[in-house]
Amino acid sequence: MHPLVHEWSRDRLSHEQRYEVWRNTIHLMAGAAHHMENHFRVTSMKPLLTHVEEGLSQGRYQLFSNGPELSQRVGAALIFCRLFRYFNRASSIEFSQGALKCIQTKLPGDCNYFPAILEIGAGLQSNGRYKEAISLNLQATKEAEEAVERPVSDNQDAVRNQKSAASNTAMLMVNLARAYTHDQQNQRSIKICEKLTEVYTPMLGENSFEVRSTLPILAHAYRDLGDLKRARKYLEKSIEDERKLFGEDYQSPEVRQLAEVYIDLKMFKKARALQSQVVSWAQERYEEDDIDLVLEESILQLYQPTGRSVLSGHRKLRERIEGYKKSLKGILEKGGT
Repeated sequence: MHPLVHEWSRDRLSHEQRYEVWRNTIHLMAGAAHHMENHFRVTSMKPLLTHVEEGLSQGRYQLFSNGPELSQRVGAALIFCRLFRYFNRASSIEFSQGALKCIQTKLPGDCNYFPAILEIGAGLQSNGRYKEAISLNLQATKEAEEAVERPVSDNQDAVRNQKSAASNTAMLMVNLARAYTHDQQNQRSIKICEKLTEVYTPMLGENSFEVRSTLPILAHAYRDLGDLKRARKYLEKSIEDERKLFGEDYQSPEVRQLAEVYIDLKMFKKARALQSQVVSWAQERYEEDDIDLVLEESILQLYQPTGRSVLSGHRKLRERIEGYKKSLKGILEKGGT
């Protein structure tokens, strides 16, 4: 539909009607983004991103303005932050910081407080700002731990709130451990993961997302430290646990990491089998010329036991990268973005 039609339609609505339509649209898009995120539907998330950006351009200031359902609007904003971060939008951190500021000034004690900090920390890590992420998560973890340690009555709401506080604390520790690993502070990362497992497994359960998240982090840390056997053990356990919980067809993000460990251990057949799975999943998720699919296919070419195959894979990878460079150059010369 032509943009002018949208403008004419919008102009015919009263201010209250425009707000109502905008609010409903925001919640609808947040729900859709959350669903797609959980099911990793990348091809659907890309066009949704355009609609989200358009919706926010019509009323970004309203997202954090006073009024009814402010907490729900902040929650929607945090979902959009994850969408922005996934597609490397520069506004991701700024947007999540806006959500946190809104909570601090207008919604003290809101349930989105720690999720906002988690999102800022994740954004910092995505941008390679690991030390800032460490500082942020350290401070927030101490604050969250205090909430967990407060005495709790037998009241069901109090027990539920403590479990929520435990979950927030554990996720902050996960983010902290991940940031330590990226910053090459592997021993600290390992200690954080071990503490999380010891303290929060009784509260959250062995199969909780927070506890399971420590396994790939430990694997990453031990791999960096040269302990490939431990790295393999943690990754295999992580994948096994996920498949027990979600079924044999679950597309575990740790499969690629385990394939890399198998390569380090010179277990080429196993590595290639796993990377073939990753390519198959990527073919379901991405369009044919998507750079992520190209990357996974190129990596598969490298997972061969002979030097000749590796060199051949490198050549193919370079050729495809050069092709993308030429395409990008052509777009820029035409004034594209």
